[in-house]
Amino acid sequence: MTNGSSNAGLSSSSPDTSDPLAIKELSPGIESFARSFVTAYGAYPQPKEISDGLKLTKQMKKMVDQKVKFKDGSLDNVQSIDTEVLSVRPFSADPSANKILLTVAARRSEIKKGEAEPREFDQDMLLTLKLEDNEWKVDNAEWQKESR
Repeated sequence: MTNGSSNAGLSSSSPDTSDPLAIKELSPGIESFARSFVTAYGAYPQPKEISDGLKLTKQMKKMVDQKVKFKDGSLDNVQSIDTEVLSVRPFSADPSANKILLTVAARRSEIKKGEAEPREFDQDMLLTLKLEDNEWKVDNAEWQKESR
């Protein structure tokens, strides 16, 4: 992510964008892409477009497909989960690997089977995007601890 298209998703307040700590904001396209992914990935039941319509690296596509196919039982009692993205912030960058790490803050609403009222909670996701074939793709996604 030194010069050229690999800097396409990042802006900096300083002229030297090779310093990952100089990242201050994201391009609107990167932010919109991150919002779309987290909204779909954080939903239950999982929408079809999660693996079909979003740009994922091969590693991430495999992880998403496994998540959809092989539930671990933790969602057996859940009727639905909706996820609303509150903010997307740059966390760090690895220019040598063409990767950026984002913190995506989300408000989630979970309805369990047999319950009328949703349980609402906030939860951050660490989202890694990788520049592959001149386009940003999701390389990894990890939910962090819930907060109220």
